[in-house]
Amino acid sequence: MSSYLLAIYSDSAGNPYTGPGRIGHVVRVAPYAAMPLVNEFTSGGPLAHVACAPACIESRLIQGGLTVPISEVEAVAGTAIPVGTLDPGIERCLRYFGVANSFSASSPPSGWIMNPAGGRLVSPAAFPQYLAASQGGCIVMADPVTPPPPPIEEPEMQTFVIEPGAEPTLIPGLAGTSTLNLVADVSVSVELFVWEPDGTPVAEKVVALLGNGAAAGKGPAQVSGYLRDVLGVPAFMGPCTLYLAPAAAPYSVSVY
Repeated sequence: MSSYLLAIYSDSAGNPYTGPGRIGHVVRVAPYAAMPLVNEFTSGGPLAHVACAPACIESRLIQGGLTVPISEVEAVAGTAIPVGTLDPGIERCLRYFGVANSFSASSPPSGWIMNPAGGRLVSPAAFPQYLAASQGGCIVMADPVTPPPPPIEEPEMQTFVIEPGAEPTLIPGLAGTSTLNLVADVSVSVELFVWEPDGTPVAEKVVALLGNGAAAGKGPAQVSGYLRDVLGVPAFMGPCTLYLAPAAAPYSVSVY
């Protein structure tokens, strides 16, 4: 697997630009989004505003499990004001830190872009703009066989309080493995309905929240688990909409 260092012409914010006042800039291109993001302006090196290439090198080193101060990367690469870092210095620096690389006269394939001007990840949809501003060729870097996975986003919890006599509550966009947590201060029966997006019924269940409740000093009655298990349909995966009817006493529901 490879990623690429692409030298482009840009404006002062690092965006592709080939008009008057253009400057040189380097970005990292890869066929995957899981690149460590390094901001050349805040990375701590003494040459922050000409450190686009060192920031891209730093991204590749971090991905390979190597943490090096960017000031050391700048020193090895020969980064200097006002020229920044030349191709021979980039190639020498990568070899120094054990990253196999070579210069190619061809353009890199379309991919995700790690733009060190701000340390931002740019979608492949913008790649044609970067390619149009290319200075020609690229440096091909050997990458770890498996890039680090992107961060796992925790599901967002939704919480509703269902009051007696209120309108029914509908919660769309759930799955069989969505976690459902029903809580009431007193014993109460809660009526649940679930159907698929096309209106096909999945299950109807009356859930009894049993117990003496908080008034008896035993804490609220509670039922918790995967939605499919609470409904008694363990093979159901979803997606689905949950319908919650009001009950004789208030109760709350949390789903995520």
